[in-house]
Formats: sequence, C-alpha cells, structure tokens
Amino acid sequence: MKRRIEELEVTLQSCEIRIEFLEANEERQKEQLHFLLAGGNNKGKGPMANTEE
Repeated sequence: MKRRIEELEVTLQSCEIRIEFLEANEERQKEQLHFLLAGGNNKGKGPMANTEE
C-alpha cells in the first residue's frame, strides 16, 4: 500500500508540473496574440524581440 501511495504522489507531482507548463504556455500564447492583434511588427519591440541587446 505504501508503494502505491508513493507512485500516486509521483504521478500527482508530474501532473502538477505539466499544468504549470501548460499555464505558462497559455500565457505566452496570449501575449503573442495580443502583440499580433496590436499590429504585429513593431521593429523588434514585441514579445518575440531579442531581449539580450
């Protein structure tokens, strides 16, 4: 029984990590959509711009 609980905890943790990833991905897609709806190409000033400059 203890082993099964540990397996379920690992599975739960994996699902929580996947949810965090999907939520972050959704947020990124929303940013891209807003950028594109706002005009799209502001000479590198949008969310896809290189921030290391």
